[in-house]
Amino acid sequence: MFKRTNLFRKLTGLTVGLIAILFFTACTSIAESEDEVVIVSIDSQQVLQAHPAFKEAQEKYRAKMEEKRKEMSDMEESGQKMAQQMMQQELQQLGQQLQQEATEKMESDIQKFAKKEGYDYVLDASVILSGGKDVTEEILKTIE
Repeated sequence: MFKRTNLFRKLTGLTVGLIAILFFTACTSIAESEDEVVIVSIDSQQVLQAHPAFKEAQEKYRAKMEEKRKEMSDMEESGQKMAQQMMQQELQQLGQQLQQEATEKMESDIQKFAKKEGYDYVLDASVILSGGKDVTEEILKTIE
């Protein structure tokens, strides 16, 4: 029993030592390879609302909503309540799908922009309390 405990302690100490060496090596190599990490911020809501994919999604949603309204006006009163509930569910699902697609396109454009400009991280302005350059206007110019 004593030999196992002693061996376990030696292995644990050796493992911790190796992890510390690896961590230190990784940190110093990152510091040497990158002079400066560039972090910028954007107002993602403003970018999303100005993004062509979002505007297209809004138009699709409005068109579908108008189509459903016309269908409702052609129905009898008894079937309208059930149809209205189904329509609301369908429109809600469509809205979520269209917003997700627009958000994915926006994120792709932001990633391309960040790579082109050499930015390491692009954060939403709502999570930054201080510092970082706001590049919202620059992104808006590239997506228009």
